[in-house]
Order: sequence, then C-alpha cells, then structure tokens
Amino acid sequence: MAEIWSAIVGEESLVKNWMVLKSRRLQPPSGITLERAREIRVPREDEVRALQEWITLLEQHRKDMLDQIQKAIEELQRKVPAFLVRSVTVVHCARALRDALIEHRGATEEVGRLQQELDAIERWRSFISEAAREFAEAEADLVRRKIDMLQDDIRAIFRDIWAGSEIVPKLRRDDRNQRLYLMLERFFSAQDLDAVPVLSESARNALALSIFLAASKRRQFGGRFLVLDDVTSSFDAGHQTRLIEAIRTHIARPHVPDGLQVILLTYDGMLEKLFDQAVSNGWAWTGYKLHGTPPEGLVKD
Repeated sequence: MAEIWSAIVGEESLVKNWMVLKSRRLQPPSGITLERAREIRVPREDEVRALQEWITLLEQHRKDMLDQIQKAIEELQRKVPAFLVRSVTVVHCARALRDALIEHRGATEEVGRLQQELDAIERWRSFISEAAREFAEAEADLVRRKIDMLQDDIRAIFRDIWAGSEIVPKLRRDDRNQRLYLMLERFFSAQDLDAVPVLSESARNALALSIFLAASKRRQFGGRFLVLDDVTSSFDAGHQTRLIEAIRTHIARPHVPDGLQVILLTYDGMLEKLFDQAVSNGWAWTGYKLHGTPPEGLVKD
C-alpha cells in the first residue's frame, strides 16, 4: 500500500498539474496538499479519499482547459482564412513529424549503444563460461592424474602398515560434485565398498596415514622434512613397528635418496625401545629424549 501511494503522489503529471492549480489558488475540498500527501507513508482511509478528490479536481481542471483550448481553436478558425488554417496545420504537422524523427533517431542511437553494451556483456559472459569450463576440466584432469599417481604408493604403504593383502584401498573422485571418496577395491571377499563404515579405527588411521605419506612423498614444494606427532597411538605394538618400518622404507632418508627428513614425536615407551634397537641395527634412526621443567612464577595472559 505504501509503495502504491508513493507512486501516485510522485507521478510527474500530477506534480505539474498541482503546480498549475497552486498558481491559480485552487484547493481540493478536503484541503490536503501534495506536499502533505508526500509526507504520508501509510495513508488512512480519509487521506485516500482526500487524494481521490484531489485527482478528480485535477481531471476536471484538465477537461475545462481542453474545452477552452478547443473553443479558442474554433474561434481562430472562423477568423483566419481557410488556406492559412491549412498552412498552419501543415506546419504544425511538419514540426511534429520533425520532432518525432529526431526522437526516433535519438532512440535508434540509444538502442544501438545499448546493443553494443549487451554484445560486450555477452562476449564477456561467454568468455567467463568457457574459461570456467576449461578450468574445471583441467582441475578434474589434474586431480585424476594425481589420484593415479598416488594410488600405487597408497596401496604399497597401506599394505606394509596393515598386514595381509585382503584389503585394497582405492580413491575415487565424483566428477559431479568434485568430492573425493575413500573406497575399498577389495575387502576380503567383497568389492567396491565405502571404506569408512567397514574399517576399524586403527585401519582407518592406517589408511589416512598412507594417503598422507604418499602425498608427502610426491610433494614438490616446501621443506624436505616431515614432523609426525604421536601418530601411532591408535595402533598395537605390531602395527606400530610396521608403521615405523613403512616410513623408513618409503619416505625417510637415507633409505630413500630423494626422500624426506622424518621427525617423530611420541610419549610411547615401547617406541623408545624400538628406536634404540633401530639405532643399534644401523637403521639411521636417531633417538633423543626431550627434557623440560615446569614454568616458575605466575603465568600471565
């Protein structure tokens, strides 16, 4: 209702006629003015009725003015010779035609300008759409090639961490929503299963570590070292040993010439013995105990 009211009281012809009536000191019966009408946001019933009276007055004034103009024209036609009336009519029509042609030319030029803008926008839209499509295809191809590149490493590392070959992991990418799924190509006698529901927590952690280690092995940027913090806490003793051995044989230098410098942090006493044994066997592991003292005094924010 408020929008309709604003549109009516702001209409250009209404404003012009109001200025004419105001100059002639004409007021509607209700006494409402256009200025007052513009201040109203949500009109009451009496204000709507007042505006209706005001518009009726304007319409009556318009009819009166048209009648006066028509009478004046008829009076002039009686006084002026017929050939002069025809000449004036022709001149008037010619002037109207000229104005219409000028307006048409201006409108045609404006249409041409707007069409050029529309064509430029369309070319830009086509460019963006094509670039987005090519980028999406390139990104999908890159992900597929990365998955193919990592697939064998993931399976080899997982096989060394998790005993037996009855579980074969597989990464699968959904091209429709670009999600990456952890799948099992083989799970004992079953095939092509979702990995998360069927694997135990330790097996899921082993699979996650296999993916992380395989990606770290292929990394071509950043520092050539890898820090692992307490990554064996969910494994039993046997799988802890297999994980450390998988890191040594697949990732760590010097067994892998272009591998990473691996740093493992752990609180596990069994791993401490494992590293001591590895050092004594010449496996190039070096073990350190990190000692510290609690802070003294007050701890402030």
